[in-house]
Amino acid sequence: MALSNPVEIRLSTGRLELAARHWGNPAAEPVLAIHGWLDNAASFDFLLPHFDLERYQVVALDLPGHGWSDHRPPGESYHLLEYVRDIVAAVETLGWTNYRLLGHSLGGSLAMLAACAYPERIRQLVLLDALGPLTGPEENGPALLRQALDKSIQGSSRMASYPDFDAAVAARQKGIGALSEDAAATIVERNLQQIEGGVKWRTDPRLRWPSYQRMTEGQVAAYLKAIQCPTLLIAGEQGMLKPGHPRMESRLACISNLRLEYVEGAHHLHMEPRPDLVAKLIMDFYAEPA
Repeated sequence: MALSNPVEIRLSTGRLELAARHWGNPAAEPVLAIHGWLDNAASFDFLLPHFDLERYQVVALDLPGHGWSDHRPPGESYHLLEYVRDIVAAVETLGWTNYRLLGHSLGGSLAMLAACAYPERIRQLVLLDALGPLTGPEENGPALLRQALDKSIQGSSRMASYPDFDAAVAARQKGIGALSEDAAATIVERNLQQIEGGVKWRTDPRLRWPSYQRMTEGQVAAYLKAIQCPTLLIAGEQGMLKPGHPRMESRLACISNLRLEYVEGAHHLHMEPRPDLVAKLIMDFYAEPA
């Protein structure tokens, strides 16, 4: 099989069974790729064929509740730090002790948290339009907790369904971050299941529930300052971190060994318009001494 064709794998972590797509030479240097909220492992399908897949192997995870991975059991929720626990468990299952992290959006925030928790294991960190988790002022904490508890009692509404695949793709194009039909279809295909009379989302509806707690900017700064590995942030010129972002400068200053590159594109810059250019930036960065 050509190295540019991914292989579907399953990782039994002891908590959940996670789906993933394995790219490249199994004996090569390992990279863990982590997608964004409501996306899945297929969101890296545009980027990874441009990698040097003889030198690097990449495992692109489906996070819990996304894609083909297990949902959390009834009564559990999708707390940010629980995801980090899942990532660490996945790496332990793979048997990796020294590796690189590549994360988009939510996946970038998770990669940053993992990198600061295990600095001795992470060789390099690449962030795609991501610079840490959402935050909120301390005084909003009680109201946020009440909102989250109310939702956990109320439960999820019925998942949206669509008459066919094309209708689901059109709905995804209206979601967070503008996507072409081709890019949206790539993500949607892994996030759908057949039902009588059409299709519906495979993703866990609890992914849309409000958080029980958000970090403060001071907490995020402490995590960012703990990152020791060389870090590359690739931001979209029309993305969420475009110049002028209110917390951009303060967060950038927290990471001691960081390079920032802007490229053409919006939030899903690794999918379009120039995934080849994004891949080249990453390959050049990987080639530097870590």
